[in-house]
Amino acid sequence: MTYFAFLFLFIVPPIAALVWLARPTMRQWACIGVLALITYVWTTPWDNYLVASGVWAYRPEHVSGIVLGFVPVEEYLFFGLQAVLGSLWTLTLQRLARSEIGRPGLGLAAAAWLIGPLVATVSGVAGLAAVGDVVAAHAWSPLPFGQLNYLVLILVWAVPVIAGQWVIGRRVLARPLWVWAAGWIVPTLYLSASDAVAIAAGVWHILPAQSLNLMLPVGGGLPIEEGLFFLVTSMLVTQGFLLVSAPEAAATVRGWLGAANRQHEVRA
Repeated sequence: MTYFAFLFLFIVPPIAALVWLARPTMRQWACIGVLALITYVWTTPWDNYLVASGVWAYRPEHVSGIVLGFVPVEEYLFFGLQAVLGSLWTLTLQRLARSEIGRPGLGLAAAAWLIGPLVATVSGVAGLAAVGDVVAAHAWSPLPFGQLNYLVLILVWAVPVIAGQWVIGRRVLARPLWVWAAGWIVPTLYLSASDAVAIAAGVWHILPAQSLNLMLPVGGGLPIEEGLFFLVTSMLVTQGFLLVSAPEAAATVRGWLGAANRQHEVRA
């Protein structure tokens, strides 16, 4: 399985289903676009360091060979599409909370998100034999924490932002709390199971020297850092969309623009 095949099999179909289910407005699409842009700005340097320092590696036969920095173009598509996927899922939950989606739609969404992990797990077990060692060339020096490197990188990169989101918008995130919880729990499970498929198929590989080598019981074995990675990224996306799309956010931006305009007029 190639990286592009992984995206079209596991990421694009649920996005298409959620577009049909949530039917985002132009404003909501704009919010998703803003969140995707923030995702690229925040993630690109971090992701490049992971690859350049040998935490992640890719089998050449499974990627296109088009590389930006140290990262294949498919990887950039992946974390952009994850932002879209998580945002659409959170929007669907918001509409369900406002009773804008009836029981038939809820049944369709539940089926899509419950069947997906099951298929991923079965496929992961079946493809486990495809895993092989990948030796990564270290273009940059890895962190000095040995097998804790990947874990430290995840925590340092994600936890301050997650905490900051709560400090800034705790009232928005808890309105209602079940939307926030389901917004990141379901994508975490789905993406973790899908990730197990990709690792089992050899699309990418976590280098043992920088990982704890503790496996979660997903798809025949998923590195615990990968499960944590999808937990924090799903939480970042859900919280980010809730904050960016909140009416308070639009009011804040209008306030900033108004203040900037008044300052410009004073200087003029």
